[in-house]
Amino acid sequence: MVVGLVACKTQPPEEQAPSGPSLYLELAALNGGAVSKARVRLSSGEERQTTEQGTVLLDQLPVGRQALLVQAEGFSSTVLAFDMDQDVRAGARLQLMPLGEPHPFDASMGTSLPIGGMQLTVPPGALRDAQGNPIQGEVEAYLSALDLDHGELLAAPGLLEGVPVPGAEPVGLESLGIVSLVFQQNGRVIPFARGTHIGGHLPGRPGSAGDPDGRPGTRRSALSSADTYPPVPIWRLDAESGRWVPTDDQAVVTGSRWEATLNNTPSLFNVALPFWWRSPEANPGKPLQAPTPRWVGTVCLEVKVEDEKGQPVAGRMVVAQGVEYKGLTRGMTDAGGQVRLEVMRGQSVKVDAAEQAIPVFTDSGAGTCSGEGAPPMSITLKVAAPLCTPGTASDCAYSGPTQGICRAARKTCDAQGSAWSACEGEAGPQKERCDNSVDDDCDGTVNESCKRLCQEGETQSCYEGPEGTENVGMCRGGTRTCVAGGTAWSACEGQVLPAAEDYTRPEDEDCDGRTGMCLPDVSQPCDYTGPVGTKDVGLCRAGTKTCNGTGTDWNVCTGEVLPAPENYVQPEDEDCNGTAEVCASGSSQPCAYTGPAGTEDVGICHAGTQTCNGTGTAWNACTGEVLPAPENYVQPEDEDCNGTAEVCASGSSRPCAYTGPSGTEDVGICHAGTQTCNGTGTAWSACTGEVTPQSESCTSALDEDCDGLRNESPCGWVPTTSMDTTRNHPAAVKLNNGHVLVMGGFNSSGTALDTAVVYDPAALTWTPAGNMKSKRAHMGAVLLSDGRVLAVGGWDGTGRTNTAEVYDPGTQTWTLVQAMSSGREFHTVTALSNGKVLVTGGAGASGKLDTAEVYDPGANTWTSTSTAMGSARTMHTATRLNDGRVLVTGGHDNTNTRLTLTQLYDPATNAWTTVDAMNTARTAHRATLLSNGQVLISGGAGVSTHALDSEVYDPAADSWTTKGNLTKARDEHGTVLLSNGHVLVTGGDSEGTSTATVEVYDPGAGTWTTTSAAMNAARTAHAMVPLNTGELLVIGGSSTDSDSGALSTAEVYNPMPEARFSP
Repeated sequence: MVVGLVACKTQPPEEQAPSGPSLYLELAALNGGAVSKARVRLSSGEERQTTEQGTVLLDQLPVGRQALLVQAEGFSSTVLAFDMDQDVRAGARLQLMPLGEPHPFDASMGTSLPIGGMQLTVPPGALRDAQGNPIQGEVEAYLSALDLDHGELLAAPGLLEGVPVPGAEPVGLESLGIVSLVFQQNGRVIPFARGTHIGGHLPGRPGSAGDPDGRPGTRRSALSSADTYPPVPIWRLDAESGRWVPTDDQAVVTGSRWEATLNNTPSLFNVALPFWWRSPEANPGKPLQAPTPRWVGTVCLEVKVEDEKGQPVAGRMVVAQGVEYKGLTRGMTDAGGQVRLEVMRGQSVKVDAAEQAIPVFTDSGAGTCSGEGAPPMSITLKVAAPLCTPGTASDCAYSGPTQGICRAARKTCDAQGSAWSACEGEAGPQKERCDNSVDDDCDGTVNESCKRLCQEGETQSCYEGPEGTENVGMCRGGTRTCVAGGTAWSACEGQVLPAAEDYTRPEDEDCDGRTGMCLPDVSQPCDYTGPVGTKDVGLCRAGTKTCNGTGTDWNVCTGEVLPAPENYVQPEDEDCNGTAEVCASGSSQPCAYTGPAGTEDVGICHAGTQTCNGTGTAWNACTGEVLPAPENYVQPEDEDCNGTAEVCASGSSRPCAYTGPSGTEDVGICHAGTQTCNGTGTAWSACTGEVTPQSESCTSALDEDCDGLRNESPCGWVPTTSMDTTRNHPAAVKLNNGHVLVMGGFNSSGTALDTAVVYDPAALTWTPAGNMKSKRAHMGAVLLSDGRVLAVGGWDGTGRTNTAEVYDPGTQTWTLVQAMSSGREFHTVTALSNGKVLVTGGAGASGKLDTAEVYDPGANTWTSTSTAMGSARTMHTATRLNDGRVLVTGGHDNTNTRLTLTQLYDPATNAWTTVDAMNTARTAHRATLLSNGQVLISGGAGVSTHALDSEVYDPAADSWTTKGNLTKARDEHGTVLLSNGHVLVTGGDSEGTSTATVEVYDPGAGTWTTTSAAMNAARTAHAMVPLNTGELLVIGGSSTDSDSGALSTAEVYNPMPEARFSP
C-alpha cells in the first residue's frame, strides 16, 4: 500500500521580483488583443515564449544594447532594440503588425487586386520557387499595410532608423508606407516574386480618402509639387540590429500615391526617406546620399521621466512620434530616468511615456545625440509613481495543498508598473493520471496504483518531427527516460526539430536538405580590393554581390571601381587621391553671362570671370559680373541696362528741401513740398505744396505756428468737435494710446445712457465705442493696469446697479465681469498700486452706504474690506497717496449731513483708519494730489452754503491746514494738477448756477487767481481729462443745475508755455 501525506497549511503570499536587469514585455495586436505563444529571441540566441496573456519576463539581461527578435504566427516579425542599464527593471508594450487576410489567385495567370487601399499587380509567372522554377496553380497573397494616418505607426516593426550604406551612421526615417507582402502555396512561403507591382496612398495627402479603403489626412507640404518628388528608397528590416537597410528597389510618387515594381524586396518592406531629405542641403535625385553635415535634419531630444515627487522613473519606454511627418523614435529610460531620442529638426512631435502625450516643437538650434552641433533639447515628463515593479509576480491567497501540481494562483505587475493582473493559474488536486510523471492528486506520491510500463531509469530514442526530417540538416532525435517507478516516460529531451531557415548562418534549419547561405536575390557590398585609403574617395567604391535564386551562394561581385589616371575632362577624382584636377592653376576664363538676353555689355552690365584655384581642382566662383539693377537715379549711369540713363522715374515724386525755420518741419501743419519727375525721366519739376509756420489761430485746434503746441497762450479755450449726444455726469478715462473714452451720463431728457465714444486728439474726431451692457449715470470708471477700462455701478434708469463691465480698446468690446455686492451711484472708484480697484460708499438701494469693496481683475472677484468706513457717505472723494494708501474725505450721510470725517484705507491690511478731520464739512467737493504728496481739497457744498475755502492734508503729519478762498464758490467742478505744481479748476455749480470761470491755485503762496480765459460754455458735472498733447479736454456736463441743460460740446485749453499738465 502506498501512503501519501497531503499538506493543507495556508501559505503566506510570496512575491517574486525580476532578478537582475530585466524587461517585462507585453505583446498586443492593433486591436489591443494579446498576442500569445510568440517567440522572443534575445541577442544571446536564447528564445522565450509569451504566455496566453501575451506577456514574457526577460530577466538576467546583460547590460548594454539589446535587440529582441519577436515572431508570432499571423504577424510580421519585429525587432525591439533598446539600451539596458544596470539594476533597471523595465516594462514595455509592443504592438505587432498583422499579415492580413489571404487572397487566392492562379499564379500562372497572375492577378490585379485592390487590397486595403493598395493595388497589387502580379504578372503571370512572376512567382518562383527556390530553384527559380515558375509556380503553378492556386496561391495566396497576404497583403497588409499600417494605417499611418490613424495611429498604427506605433506598430512599425523595428526602429524607424535606416543605415543608407554599410558602416554609415543610422538616420531617422520618414515613412510613406510600411507593407507586408507574403505569397504562400500549401502553407509554404514562395521565396521569389519578380516584377510585382504595388502602389499605395501617401499618408496625410488628399486622395487618401478618395477610394473606399482610403483614409483622410492633412496635406504634406513637403510633397506639394511634382518638382520636389525624389525617388523613394525601399528598405528591408535587419533582424540583427532592428534597423532598416535599403534594397535595390525604389518607389516613385505620383500625385497622392507611391508606386513601385518589386524585384529585390523581402516580404516586409518600408517605403521611406531619411530625415535629411527635406533639407536644402539634400540631393533631390539621390535621397540616400547624406548631405554635409549629414545631421542637418536631426535633433536630439533629451527626455527625463519623473514621478509626482520628482523621483526618476527608470525602465520606462518613451516614444517620440512626428505630428506632421510619419516618423517614430523609442527608447528606454536609464537608472536616472533619462533617455535620448533622435527626432526631426524644426518639427512638432508628441512625446509619450505610456501616459498623456505632450506636444513639443523641436528646437532647430539643438544638436544631435552623438554630440554634433549644440547641446540637446531637454524636456521633462511627469508620470504617476509606479505601483509595483514590472514583471513582479505575487502569490494570491491560497489554502490548498502545496505538493505535486497544486499551487496558488499568481498575479503579475503590468509593463507600466501601474496595476496588478487578475489572479490566474491556481491548481488544485485532480484524479491521479497514469500517462504522465507528475503528482496529480497532490498527495506526495506519483502514479500510485498505476501499471508499470518500463524499468525506472531505462532510456530510449525519440523524435517528434515530420517524417523524413530526422538526421537531415540540423534535425536530430532525442532521448526519453522511464520515470515515476516505471509508470511513465519523460518528455523527449535533446531533439532538434525543423525551424524557419535563418539565412545569416550556413545551416539547414528547416531540414529540407538545402543549406541557406543568404536571402535569395538580396544584394550586399563586396570587400573592396583597391589600395587602402581609396575606398569611397573620388569615384572609387566597392562592388556588390547578389544572392542566387536558391539562397545557397553569392554571385560574383560586380560594379567595383578602382583608381585610374586623372583625365581632367570631367570634375571627378579618377585616381581617388582626394583631389580632382579640372583646370590649370591660376588660369582664368569668362563666365557665362546670367542676365537677361540683350543686356550684356549694355550700360554697366557685363560678364564676370573665374580663376582656377591653386591646386587645379576647381574653378573659383565667378566674380565681377554686373547684372541689371533698378535705376538708382543718383549718378548718370544706365543701371538697368536698357540703353538709357534716367535721373528719375517718370511720374514719381519726392520731397523738396524744406525752407522753413529749423525744427519746424513735420511739426504741426508744417511740411516740405514735393516735386515730380517729368515724362522722360530726365528732370524734376519745380517744388509745390510746401507749408511753413503761420500765426497761431485760436479757433482751429491746429498747431499753425509749428512750435509743437496747439492753441497755447494767448489763446484761451477752443471748441473742438461735439459728441454724438448730450451727456450730464459722464465718466471719462484717458486710454494708453492717448485717446479718451467717454461713457454713460444723462441726456437732456434725463435718460441714463449706455453709449460710449472715443475722442482722438490728433484727428479731433469722436468714434462710437460700442454700447455698455447697462445704462449708467453717476457711475465710476478707471483705467486698469492692462490698458482696459473698468466701469462700475451708477443709475441704470430704474435703480442703482451693482453690475460692472470692462472695455477692451483692442477689440472695442464691452464684457460683463463679476458684479459688486451692492448697487451704488455717486460712489468713488480708485486704482490701487497693486493693480486692484477700490470702490467706496455711494447711494445704495436703501440709502447711503458705509461699505467698500475691492475688485481683483486677475481673479474677477470682489472682496469687502475687513471693516466698513466710519460713516455712510456719498459724493465724497477718494485719492491714492504716494505710499499707496487711499484718502477718503467728506460727502454727506443718510441724514444729508455734510461730513468732515476723513479716513485712510491701507491695501496691505485691507482696513480703514480714521485720521484728522477736515476743518470744513463739505460734499460734492474735489480732491487733488499735489506734487509734494499732500492733498488739496477745493469747493463743495457746505452745511448751509457753498464752501469757499480750501484746505490741504499732510499725510506725514496727519493734519489739515486751511488755505486761501476760491475766487468763486463752486461744487461738482473739475480740477487738474499742472506740471509746475499749480492746480487748475474749471466750471462747476455756484449757488445753483453753472459757471464758465477758471482759476488756478498756487501751493507756494496758498492763493487762488482767476484766469483771463474762461470756458466757452458754463458747465457743471462735466468730465475733464489732460491730454498727451499738453492740452486739457473738457467734456459735456450741464449748463444748468439739471439734466435739461446737458451739453454735447467739448473744448480744449492749452496752458503752455506756462505749464503742461501733470502726467
